[in-house]
Amino acid sequence: MTRILMLLMLAMITAESAHSQNRKARHILQLLDSVQTTFQSQNSYKKDAWWDKAMYHTANMEAYRLTGCDRYLRYSEKWAIHNKWMGAREANKANWKYQRPMYEHDNVMFADWQVCFQTYIDLYNISPDPIKTARAIEVMEYQTARQESDFWYWADALYMAMPLMTRLYNLTGQRKYLDKMYEWHQFTSIVMYDRETGLYFRDRNYVYPRFKSKNGRKEFWSRGNGWVMAALARVLDQMPKDYKHYGYFKERYIKMAYAVRERQQECGYWTQNIDDPDEMPGYETSGTALFTYAMAWGINNGILSKKDFGPVVRNAWQYLENTALLPNHHIGYIQDWGEKAEPGFPISEKNQTIFGTGCWILAAVEYCKYQDRKTYSTSTKPAQ
Repeated sequence: MTRILMLLMLAMITAESAHSQNRKARHILQLLDSVQTTFQSQNSYKKDAWWDKAMYHTANMEAYRLTGCDRYLRYSEKWAIHNKWMGAREANKANWKYQRPMYEHDNVMFADWQVCFQTYIDLYNISPDPIKTARAIEVMEYQTARQESDFWYWADALYMAMPLMTRLYNLTGQRKYLDKMYEWHQFTSIVMYDRETGLYFRDRNYVYPRFKSKNGRKEFWSRGNGWVMAALARVLDQMPKDYKHYGYFKERYIKMAYAVRERQQECGYWTQNIDDPDEMPGYETSGTALFTYAMAWGINNGILSKKDFGPVVRNAWQYLENTALLPNHHIGYIQDWGEKAEPGFPISEKNQTIFGTGCWILAAVEYCKYQDRKTYSTSTKPAQ
């Protein structure tokens, strides 16, 4: 009888724990929808396909996959149609380039014009139509045929373009996209990877000791490293595990996760320079959200230990929910466009950006899965 009672009590405790997890997940879904509804009702989809807007749509598609909310899907569909399923629009390949000035439409091979293709492919996987992926294939077929390897010469580019390469592989079955991703990532690593820490300098201009923080330390920009870590998570999510360089990307991701974990602030956030919190102390949401997303993804997919990283993710979410998320359902404390910590320019709740909102949404989606992994799938890879 005693054994039966113990088993009944254990079952009750397990059921209560599952109910608690479900309740937490539902709460996060409510917060997510409040942010999404507010943002989409106040911001027209009639925006260009430049990186800051396009990044939001990568997050919006993750929110759609989690919730199945048609309103989210329609918002990205209308944006894609508005942009004619293109990034930079120059037609003549003889004029295509990937250097400064960056925003011009002849900069077709510049990664900030290519992040939109991730969403177009995601939309294609939901409702196939060749028009949705024609420009992405045209651009990347041309780019992968070139001899250059220096397309990704700044850290942000890895989020903008690496997950595109795995999506193109899954779309076409051509391994050249994975091979070129590895080749181009090698260039990035030579230029800005710090082997001692496993973190990334933003670009060649910030490599230590040529560039130092105001306190003489290394400059590891929070959002820049957030872009890289989130990119690695999104790549591993769609890369076949038997690909010859899968272990390389996984190792990079894990080493980076431990380095980031060590640099979290007590209240859950990461400062603008994660290696020198005193250079620009205080909240910063975009980097914090990207780290949260990437580490929660790692736990959800069995790559990171929940024991080691669960407290980090939970602490970060407390900041994202209780500080970054404002009472009016906007996301605050986001460093504006930049490439390093900005001493003398404190960030407040009034600092809000479209890409920062996207970063928060990514974190909310993956943290919801963390809270209820049985209900929500963890992979975004399309069925083969």
